[in-house]
Amino acid sequence: MQVISVTGGLLCLEKPLSQGCQVKLMFVTDAGPVLAAAEMLRPGLRGEQPFRFTTLSENNQCRLRTVIQSSMSRNYLTH
Repeated sequence: MQVISVTGGLLCLEKPLSQGCQVKLMFVTDAGPVLAAAEMLRPGLRGEQPFRFTTLSENNQCRLRTVIQSSMSRNYLTH
């Protein structure tokens, strides 16, 4: 995973998936695992492929927001 937000993110894949492909994602964060359904978007360069969340439960969204806010706070404090 290269980039993550509350609406989607960017994966680095060896072989891109078809645009519009529906997938299930699971990734582990400091706040716990996040499970979501997503739609793959148009592949980019060097195996990078964006996605958008299509289903993200309230609990998983809360975990994701917590991790993003924590990361932003750490970046702010180190710069």
